[in-house]
Amino acid sequence: MVEDYVKQIELFPKDGGEAVRLTIRALRSDDDYHACLALEKKVWGQDFAECVPPSMLMINQKVGGISAGAFDDAGNMLGMIYGLTGVRDDRVVHWSHMLGVDERARGLGLGREMKFYQREALLRIGTVYMEWTYDPLEYLNANLNINRLGALPVDYALDVYGSGDTSGLHAGIGTDRFIVRWMLETPNDPAPASARFTADVPFVNTADGEPLIGDFDLPEAPRLKVEIPASIQQAKKARSGLGREWRMCTRRAFTHYMNNGYRVTCMVHDASGRCFYGLEANS
Repeated sequence: MVEDYVKQIELFPKDGGEAVRLTIRALRSDDDYHACLALEKKVWGQDFAECVPPSMLMINQKVGGISAGAFDDAGNMLGMIYGLTGVRDDRVVHWSHMLGVDERARGLGLGREMKFYQREALLRIGTVYMEWTYDPLEYLNANLNINRLGALPVDYALDVYGSGDTSGLHAGIGTDRFIVRWMLETPNDPAPASARFTADVPFVNTADGEPLIGDFDLPEAPRLKVEIPASIQQAKKARSGLGREWRMCTRRAFTHYMNNGYRVTCMVHDASGRCFYGLEANS
């Protein structure tokens, strides 16, 4: 059973500090469920309207879903993960809905380890693939999903969670999302694809690193680059409206190319410090 799977891990701070020992396991008690709700509010804000309540965290486990936490030796929950299992095209699939890490445990790689826990637990019941959403403008999330896990975008969805204007993270830029798919038995390896995006492959949504505005040209080529800022939150602070410009230029590029047979095959942070997605035309 999914809820029987337990994983012990050790994570090491980048500064070389003492290892952090954690246990990742299914939620088991009322205390666990309420601690998970408290962590959701801590990560996404006390006014976050999409919190998963304790009753749903519990019921979800009864039908093969994931409601799990990462606990330190003192029993403190430092990470949570929640997803739903179902059937699509006669195959068992999973939608990973929420992943949150307490600020005390950030930078340790806990998010990646919780995804691997999720994968290992789901393989026990024959799950074929997992899907979830993330903001295409968030480089760190893109790096985790594509380069660390081998999950690739399969669709681009507009304002999935509304305008986002009540959220500090999303205010002014909306909530466009990539839907990514992670093939659980055979994750993708983006390394060979990234090697194909040499200096002569053009950027389609920027000029000298600045986002293009309006109905800019969208060239056709076997391979293309769609640039994002190294930090969208810093870009929003740098100049009023810059975050919105990044959203609109990437939205235009991704919707056009993905609707015309291009696939996102890698995420690259190049030697000059520029971050971009590599898109390739289907052969």
